[in-house]
Formats: sequence, C-alpha cells, structure tokens
Amino acid sequence: MAWWQFRNTGNALTNPAVVLGVLPQGQLLNAMEIVFREEDDAARGRVALRGNCAYRVRQTLEERDFQFVNGQWFPWTSRPPATPDNPDPAVQSWEPPYLRMLDTPGWSAFLGVGPNTRQLSANSTRSAENATEVWVQQIFKTWAQGQDCFSGEWRDVSSKVTWHNSLHLVRTDPTSPWTQGSDCRIQHGPMTWGSAALL
Repeated sequence: MAWWQFRNTGNALTNPAVVLGVLPQGQLLNAMEIVFREEDDAARGRVALRGNCAYRVRQTLEERDFQFVNGQWFPWTSRPPATPDNPDPAVQSWEPPYLRMLDTPGWSAFLGVGPNTRQLSANSTRSAENATEVWVQQIFKTWAQGQDCFSGEWRDVSSKVTWHNSLHLVRTDPTSPWTQGSDCRIQHGPMTWGSAALL
C-alpha cells in the first residue's frame, strides 16, 4: 500500500456529505481524508488469494491543548505520543485499489456541541468557564494494514503518514459564541507546539 493523497478540501470520498477543510459546514472541527493505493503486484496477489485479501487504516496521535484565561495561556490537557486513535470502520472504505479514511478532529455538532457551548471538553477535561481562546493541537500518524489471506493476521503494509490538526477557537467574552481563530488548519506534515504567547 502506498500513501496516495492527503485531501483537506472538497467532499470526502468515503462520505460525500462531509465537506473537508477547516471548520467545514461551520462546525467546531476540521476534516480531512487520507487515501492509500494498493500496488499492482499486491492486487494480483490478492486476486490469486496470495498475500493480503483486505486492508484497514490504523492511527495514533499526540495532543497538547491550551486555553487563554484572564490574559494568559495555560496548558489545558494532553495525550502522549503514540496514543491509539484507530478510525471507526464506518469512516474508512476499502474499494480496490483505494483504501480511504476520513477524520474530523474537534467537537461535533452530532454530540450536542456547537458555537454556544460554554465549556468545551477535551480528553474528559473541561475548559475554564471564562476561557476566551482554546487551542487543540494534534499530530497524527496514519498507516495501512493488510490481512493475510490464509492466516487472517493483520500486518503493517505502508509507511506512516504524518499530519496535524490545529483547532483554534476564540470568543469575545465567556457569553459569546466560539468562532474560528487565526490558527485553524489541517495539513500534511508535523507541526510546532504551542502558541506565540507560550514561545
């Protein structure tokens, strides 16, 4: 399997209803899709029941979050490197020769979180009631695994793709709605941790 494409604009191929990019459809999240492509030799082996007969996506993340309270930045919550973050089967699709995975890191409206939510929650830790900025920063490593046709064993079959999510939300005061800050992005590659105020 080879990493084929990192998509952060347009509609997701795994779910055409999802718009990719920064705060798609006005929700408090970012969205992207990674596409892997099965090599021709592997495809011939799969058809002949030699090699891998199925594929799936695996993922890990590292996270550091900050909040701006009373004119100062404070650490909020974090997750250590290599924290498992495997995507749900419903957000990945294997349609030969493409394996696709959709991710929407952030706060979903489907969970009852919207711009007027007063305290956001990351890693089961609520933001301060009077925070006027929150900044969730995540680095992901995403790769493909193949399932051996005979043994059923899953093994890594691609390199690890590094990408990052920066979700920066601001509000005028604790009663105002959250809006997109200047540092929202979702991109291929690593990132620098922290805000300009922290560095």
